[in-house]
Amino acid sequence: MLNVWSIVDKSSMQPIGIQMLFKRDKEQQNTTIEMGIFLSRQAHGKLIPEEAIGSLIQYAFAIRKVKRLIAAFSKKNLATIRFVKKLGFIFDDEPFTNNSNDISCHYNSVNWHNNFPIKLHK
Repeated sequence: MLNVWSIVDKSSMQPIGIQMLFKRDKEQQNTTIEMGIFLSRQAHGKLIPEEAIGSLIQYAFAIRKVKRLIAAFSKKNLATIRFVKKLGFIFDDEPFTNNSNDISCHYNSVNWHNNFPIKLHK
């Protein structure tokens, strides 16, 4: 399963990134998927991830009926660490105490339903 969307700057209508939902592991249940976002440098610092990922999370939980979203990224990416903390993701390990260069965190549908009562309609 792979869903990919373009992220477009609303004022210029130019593409500035992509976001996706995917299953990395074939053994993963359909109720657990990963998410990702890639932005061009011109999009950095403009709060675009908040809007884009907020919509992606809403789609995953409200439409796809996913139970758990996973985000994995480099521990060098301090902006992403701040961003996922702000959204309420739970870190699987303390980000800076493990020996890996990567960080993994998750967000579950129960938290989303409790914190974001607005629902999408099909």
